[in-house]
Amino acid sequence: SDLSSVAAFKSYFEEEEKLHQEIVDLDFDFIGKMESILADVQKEKMWRVAADRQRREAKYKYIGLRSIVIDFSEVVQDDLGLTEDELSRVDPVLAEYERETTPLRIKIGQSIRNIRDKEYELLVATVVAPDGHILDAKNESDLELSRAAQRNREGLLTHHAELQLPLEKIQDVYASKIAEALSSVKAKEFTSRYRAIAWPAVYPDMSDPEGLYEAMMADENLAADIRTALKSQWEIYRENYEHICNGMRKCQSQHMFIFASTTRQSDMAQYAQAMIEFRTKRYEVNLKIVKDMKYLIPQDILKWQRGCEAVEKNIHAIMDASDEGIPYPST
Repeated sequence: SDLSSVAAFKSYFEEEEKLHQEIVDLDFDFIGKMESILADVQKEKMWRVAADRQRREAKYKYIGLRSIVIDFSEVVQDDLGLTEDELSRVDPVLAEYERETTPLRIKIGQSIRNIRDKEYELLVATVVAPDGHILDAKNESDLELSRAAQRNREGLLTHHAELQLPLEKIQDVYASKIAEALSSVKAKEFTSRYRAIAWPAVYPDMSDPEGLYEAMMADENLAADIRTALKSQWEIYRENYEHICNGMRKCQSQHMFIFASTTRQSDMAQYAQAMIEFRTKRYEVNLKIVKDMKYLIPQDILKWQRGCEAVEKNIHAIMDASDEGIPYPST
């Protein structure tokens, strides 16, 4: 019932928005002046500089799905330590990605500003009636006024969350395209970064036995028929593994959509239970493939017999340590 805090909220965000807009205006003024002194071949690339600034500006005070937070151009250009040759190979894909995602991010950014512009009046409407009296939580008609204001606010948030769904799909498409344009080592690093940021309830999977499998396949002392059998078993397992991970990703995405639409975690109990079930299935398939690999390795090859036993022990330890844990993304 204290409106002074609401007024302070309004004043703070108005001043913050004003300062933010001044910075944005300065940036685009600088970009415009830069274009006037560049050669024609350089000017042709300036759209990407402007688009980069637009995408960064659109992420200002981001609200919503975790999977769209990451900008692939930023990660590839700033974080992977690529050589000029490596960058030149992936750059056409990045340019295509930027053309598709920049308009969507601008639209999402405009939606954020729309929410912020209306946040004050919506907050006031949850505690103050149109005639100016403070709403009484014990009065049913007053409660309905407060609920109506909350529904209006959630309508804005739901629209904002829905705007993000197309971008979420594009992110997944280009995650694969960009990885294909990178070396195997850099592709793995890129994919790991993307997954850890976008799907923190799913990745990284500390029980994933991929490292063991890769080490085995790299061992030239293993007979060709053993490596062929390992590869066959691994491909079957990995298809099942990815199916489970995709289910976990969908579950997290649905949970985050509800949170983005309401700023509440009303589905937390169901979400937590579903993720625990998915996680248990993933542990089980990870354990099974390690046992299958151990079975395929001759008993006298102690290096890999012990390697399998160590990984199996590690998976059990992770399972035991996470019995009470509920994997969910930070909100």
